[in-house]
Amino acid sequence: MEITKREVLASVAIICIMFILGLLIQQSIRTSVTNQNKEYELAIQIEDPNMFEYAMQTNVGNAFVYGELIAVDPVTNAELDGKWMWIQKVKEKYTRHERIITVKSGKTTTTKVEYYWTWDRVGSEEWHSEKIKFLGKVFPYGRITDVDYEYIKTDKQGNIRFKWYASAIKHKGTIYTKLENGTITKTKLIEGKTVKETFDSMIMSVTGFIIGFWILWTALTAGLCFGFYLLENRWLE
Repeated sequence: MEITKREVLASVAIICIMFILGLLIQQSIRTSVTNQNKEYELAIQIEDPNMFEYAMQTNVGNAFVYGELIAVDPVTNAELDGKWMWIQKVKEKYTRHERIITVKSGKTTTTKVEYYWTWDRVGSEEWHSEKIKFLGKVFPYGRITDVDYEYIKTDKQGNIRFKWYASAIKHKGTIYTKLENGTITKTKLIEGKTVKETFDSMIMSVTGFIIGFWILWTALTAGLCFGFYLLENRWLE
């Protein structure tokens, strides 16, 4: 591959254009990350039930809230011991599959059908409480998501098996949500973390984002220049 002087000059122009575009994107990233961090910094932090109730009634907005999450009406199942906030029964079937594989022997290449077996999910059932209580306030199930669960057991019946998962009645952790109209917006539970730990994990590093962007942007620019050199580029003559 021979690179001409005109191609070098054209690639310099490509690099300059990509650099200018990169600076514009960098500023956009900086603004976006800074604004998101400011939202977290302005959010109030709550651990007291009375303050939680008051904040929801007065529409204070964004907040980090730490408390205990409890199933108000836990569910049970005849095939599973105990009471739970959520239960899932996953049905799996031991299924035969086939795939074509290539076999090389010296200079000869042949193909053959290979059979293999896997447990494939074919269905599931779920049961859950209708109401949950967080820091003393009752909400409908699903208002707080991503609650930890655990594998319980597996029941096997021939080529069919049922895997059981369940979530405990009580959990502790922090939510980040908006408090307004006497309730919270749908959010997820950061289980086992205090308000400070949750806040620290959500604050984003502007420098880290920008460094990561420039690494990817430089690789893209290099790829464009290399692709440009591979073209015939007779129009430059």
